Amino acid sequence: MTKKTLFIGEIIFVLIAGTLLHFTYDFFGNNKFIALFSAVNESTWEHLKLVFFPFLFLAAGHLIISASSSSRDIFGKAIGSIAGCIAVIVLFYTYTGIIGRHFMVMDIIIFVIGVLLGFYINYHIVNNHNDSGKSYKLFGCLIFSITAILFFIFTFIPPQINLFLDPISKTFGIS
Repeated sequence: MTKKTLFIGEIIFVLIAGTLLHFTYDFFGNNKFIALFSAVNESTWEHLKLVFFPFLFLAAGHLIISASSSSRDIFGKAIGSIAGCIAVIVLFYTYTGIIGRHFMVMDIIIFVIGVLLGFYINYHIVNNHNDSGKSYKLFGCLIFSITAILFFIFTFIPPQINLFLDPISKTFGIS
C-alpha cells in the first residue's frame, strides 16, 4: 500500500467515523461511556468530538499496530485534530453570524473542511520536520490526552457559554 493510498484511507476513515459519532450516543441508548466520544447534543462543542476523536482513534491505531510509528505522525495528527476543531468553530460562527442561522449542508461542509485541514497540517508536519525521537510522539500523546480529558469533563460539566449550548433543547451537556 502506497503512502498516498494510506493517507486517503485515513481521511475516509475520519470522515466516516466522525459522521457515525454524530449518531452513536442515541443509537446506544444514551450510554454514558459512549457519551465520552459521541455528540450528546447539537452544541458546537459536542460536534468537535466528530473531528477530534477519529484523529485520536487513528493515532492510537498507529501506536498499537506499530510501536515504531513515526513520532511526527502522532504529533501531526494531534495538531491536525486541534486545527480541524478550531476551523469548525471559526467557520461555523462566522457564517452563522453573517447569515443569522445555520444550514445542515454548510455544517457538513465545515466538518469536511475541518477534517481536510487537519490532514493537510498532519501531512506538512510529517513531511517537513525532523524527527527528533520520542519528544514529538510524547508531545502528540500529551496533546491528545489533555484534549480528550477536556472533552470528557465538559460532556458532563460544560461551562455555561454558547459554545456548549444545545440550540435545540437550550441545555448544556447531557440533558
